[in-house]
Amino acid sequence: MQTTEKRILARIQGSGKGSAFTIKDFLDLANYEAAKKSLMRLANAGTLRRTLRGVYDYPAYSPVRKGPASPDPDAIARAIARAHGWTLIPTGESALNLLGLSTQIPAQWQYLSDGPTKRYDWEGGSISLTAPTWRTMPVPEP
Repeated sequence: MQTTEKRILARIQGSGKGSAFTIKDFLDLANYEAAKKSLMRLANAGTLRRTLRGVYDYPAYSPVRKGPASPDPDAIARAIARAHGWTLIPTGESALNLLGLSTQIPAQWQYLSDGPTKRYDWEGGSISLTAPTWRTMPVPEP
């Protein structure tokens, strides 16, 4: 029988490098405390990197930096949204970058969310989640 840590690591490796996770992504494999301990052990071993409180990423290798690449802000935002059950829509420069229409990397990744307005900061950047108002929502014509 596999340990909880090995099952969690297998799922992480199956998702590929650059993926981001929260504890809630592994509640089908273990209870909350066991998943939390396993992620903490994997982070302490250097397999995962803790980017925000409760958010971990499986770092990709950067040949330019000759080490782990910066965390993917979109993967982090999607992991946060998955954990809370929110829907995200990239806006502004973030949307242009994700669509490949711009090569500029935004310093602050912006998303519309059906969750609360909140900002997440880490060493490499920030994510801004904004709850849309009725003024920003398109209104269909009758």
